Amino acid sequence: MECRPYKRQKTQECLALNFDTEVAKFEALPLPVLLLSLSNILLHPPTHRDYAKSLYLSTLSVLKVLEERNLDPDMECRAWTALAELGFRMGLGECGVESQVEIAITKAVSAESLKNHPTLRPYKVHLSILSSRISAFQQKPKLAQTTLKRLITSFLEPSDAPHLLYTAHLGHIASFTTNDASGSAVPTAQSLKAIETMHELASAKGHRGIVKLAAILRLQTLVQMGMWDAVQEALCEAEVLLALPQDSGKEKDSKVLAECAVTIAREERLVHESAFLVYVLVLGVLFYMHTGNASSVDARTKVLHEMLDGGVLERFGSGVVHIPFPHSQPLYIQITQPRVLMVLTFLITSVAKRDPVGRKPKRKLFAMEGLVVVEKELKKDPNLPLYASPLQVQAHFARLNALKADLIAELASVSIMRSEFGEAERHLAELIAHTRNSGTFNYFAARVTLLHAQLAHAIGDWQRAMNCYTVAAWLSRPNDERVKGEEEEDDGVEDAFLHAAARAGQVWLKLGLLRRDTFSQLQEGLLSEDELGAREEELKVREKEMKREGAEVVRMCEGMGSTLGAVASVLRSCLAEEFSVAKNQLRQALNSATLSTDNHLRALILALTASQYYDTAPEHAEAMLATAEQLAAGMGAQPRAPKGQLPLVQSQLHSQSPQPPSQQSTPQRQQAQAGSRANTPIRGARGAVDGVGNAPLRLWIGERSAELKRRAGDEEGARELDGVCVKLRGVVRRIGERGVGAGTPVRMAVN
Repeated sequence: MECRPYKRQKTQECLALNFDTEVAKFEALPLPVLLLSLSNILLHPPTHRDYAKSLYLSTLSVLKVLEERNLDPDMECRAWTALAELGFRMGLGECGVESQVEIAITKAVSAESLKNHPTLRPYKVHLSILSSRISAFQQKPKLAQTTLKRLITSFLEPSDAPHLLYTAHLGHIASFTTNDASGSAVPTAQSLKAIETMHELASAKGHRGIVKLAAILRLQTLVQMGMWDAVQEALCEAEVLLALPQDSGKEKDSKVLAECAVTIAREERLVHESAFLVYVLVLGVLFYMHTGNASSVDARTKVLHEMLDGGVLERFGSGVVHIPFPHSQPLYIQITQPRVLMVLTFLITSVAKRDPVGRKPKRKLFAMEGLVVVEKELKKDPNLPLYASPLQVQAHFARLNALKADLIAELASVSIMRSEFGEAERHLAELIAHTRNSGTFNYFAARVTLLHAQLAHAIGDWQRAMNCYTVAAWLSRPNDERVKGEEEEDDGVEDAFLHAAARAGQVWLKLGLLRRDTFSQLQEGLLSEDELGAREEELKVREKEMKREGAEVVRMCEGMGSTLGAVASVLRSCLAEEFSVAKNQLRQALNSATLSTDNHLRALILALTASQYYDTAPEHAEAMLATAEQLAAGMGAQPRAPKGQLPLVQSQLHSQSPQPPSQQSTPQRQQAQAGSRANTPIRGARGAVDGVGNAPLRLWIGERSAELKRRAGDEEGARELDGVCVKLRGVVRRIGERGVGAGTPVRMAVN
């Protein structure tokens, strides 16, 4: 048996033919340096499968460094700082991590090298910010603010690197924010003072990038605090700094901005300036949407979408941009994650397009497209910075889930406006299921209930509508009306806008019921005098209570934007006892609704205004009724049918007289038959649809238009309108019989 051959011997001195002799001269790294470098070498994003393993190995390597004897003071400071950073990446809520981070920060700050070694001076800024963050986590905001204030006034000097100065100031600004019931950060008045301090420092040093950042922070803070009176000035200042054409809210200025949209969007800018411009455009849309200036909103949304179509979000990477400084390190800032910005743009555009009239209303289209985008993003791993923590991943998906809920709510809202009740029920069921699954039902409970109230109101289910309005107002009540310690899981959160809207709907419904009961009493002939007297006394008490509540709601709606402001004017006109006051209030409401292109509210205001001129100026009243009817019918307009199919039902009021049936061709006769079945769904490429629009409003308009024609002696036109009203009465009756689908999950919110 042969012996096993010897191992082949090495015949070359070098390990490889491309061996670099210079590398051989390098000395091995000291063990502490190598161990501290492992954190960067093993760095993985929080969505990586080996993320937990990398954190464990990094923490183990840092602890090994701290076990070394005779460790250099600067190396010890770096090790304690690395241990604190790893704790923040793990999450302060994990068992034992909070105490570990506190000890690490205390040890690092107390190191002698931090005070004496010049290269470790930046660690003081970094450790102070970490210390303020853990103080905020422990619900100690005053301590966090004091720590950073002491850092700015006692430690930092004007000669320090710019990125250190502004990092400390940004941390100081962030320390003044508080968390509301939904977990969102809300700034305070002290935030504005801290922003002004940073702005003055940047202006003195000539750092234009920081001046722009301070202007945008001030604008964002004012919007978040609801200080709308000061927003326009701050918005103009930010737009001037970013070289946007001046738009003072006038239509001619908005046209100039809209015409330059493509040029502005395609202009070459630094990455951080592009990010600033996106922020300013979004905040500008929010402001002018609040004030009800549709032309300014449209101009800014056009620029914003041109920038997004040009791929500006791809330049933001994972959401970290830097502001450069000459002869110094840049300042890195984290902005909103780019994909969240994409979904947010669809949402605010959908909300800004208030007009629900037309075959393809943009409000509905943008909401549908936004849902498609957010569904794709929820299935992807987020593109977050490598240093992000699992909490930031959760926050990212929480934002996307909240945006998805907002988009579904917009679809439900526009479906109710367009009398697409089946679609509205489906969207509301989807909204409840989504918010339950994502754990955000408490935040959306008031809005869900308010939408159900509006749906019930639209189909004539008065009792359900009243119950839902009451529950929505209770869920969105102010915090000072809530009893501490008695909060339930679905107790809702404070929302001033939803609360005012729910109360306004409640008063509007009470007003309608009161008018109905008053009219029915006048027609009662079977009641005795005592019964009639008791009935009159009851109605007087209800009217007095309703006027008191209406005045309270009017005061509540004032100053809450153009839509609620117009609602307040409508309520004030209905409660007024003088015609001149009612007409002036309706005129103000009509101007506001027209400026904001809110044609849903505009149709109602036109109908109410026409009733004021019904007896005094019939021609004027008839013209206003015709406009209102066109808007009401347009809220049922459907996409054009493909070739070869019949068009959907269109408006028949205030139209030309149809030809006699004997003179009509077969397609025309078929179209007339389709018009007689106004509530019957017509099958098309997009499923079952109808084109009736707001049938109750159209019926009311038709009855009064017919009466005006009789007064003018046009009996033929009156008979035609009477025929249309018969069909619309059938539609209204079937809508009332329909009700809300049985077993709708909204009962969870109402109960």
